Amino acid sequence: MIRELVDPAVSDEWAPQIISLLKSIGEIGFVGGGYARHALLSHKSDVPVPGDIDVFCTSEESYRHITLILEELSYVLRRALPHADEYGHDIYGHYTKVQVIRPHENDYIRMVGTPEEVLAQFDYTINMAAIQYENDAFVSVVGPYFETHNFTKILVINHCNAPLAMVTRAVKYAKKGYSISIKEVGRIFSTWDARPVEYRARINSAFQRFDAGEMLSDAEMSELYGFMRN
Repeated sequence: MIRELVDPAVSDEWAPQIISLLKSIGEIGFVGGGYARHALLSHKSDVPVPGDIDVFCTSEESYRHITLILEELSYVLRRALPHADEYGHDIYGHYTKVQVIRPHENDYIRMVGTPEEVLAQFDYTINMAAIQYENDAFVSVVGPYFETHNFTKILVINHCNAPLAMVTRAVKYAKKGYSISIKEVGRIFSTWDARPVEYRARINSAFQRFDAGEMLSDAEMSELYGFMRN
């Protein structure tokens, strides 16, 4: 990973509320993924505008602290999702959506820890970016191919963590001008084949019910969503 100091003045995409949020959170959390990519590269390249801002926690304990900080900054809890709490803020004239990612870790994915630890488990290299405020300075952490693969608009897998989610994300990024090779697609399918029989059976059963016109309960949909993200 590449860690270096970064100046918010480098881009207009560093909105005042995000600078305030990062300073308030400090070392117990960081912004990662799409918003970090946009803030770090938008002045250099045409990168997708993110729909929300993902905040990751450095520990289980920091999760509660970060939600309290958001509330103190006038963010309002809009909904609780299986993987995150979604907050909204519209004081600055436009709506800002922030997702605080619930700390969790299993054999396939890690969503808690230092920026280096979390980014190491990200699926695609184009998203391996984080911004944190520590020691009174803004710091960026990015993967070694982060800039190159964003500039060339190619999807390269860093870590196969959630095969179904990776397919849907590949489709999303294809609509934004990114391409993915057959080799990388094959890696996703290989990951699916390597998953436990029960995992594949539960997901296949849900989609067979969809095909038959059945409706899944909220609890079943939540479980399916959780399976797809892991």
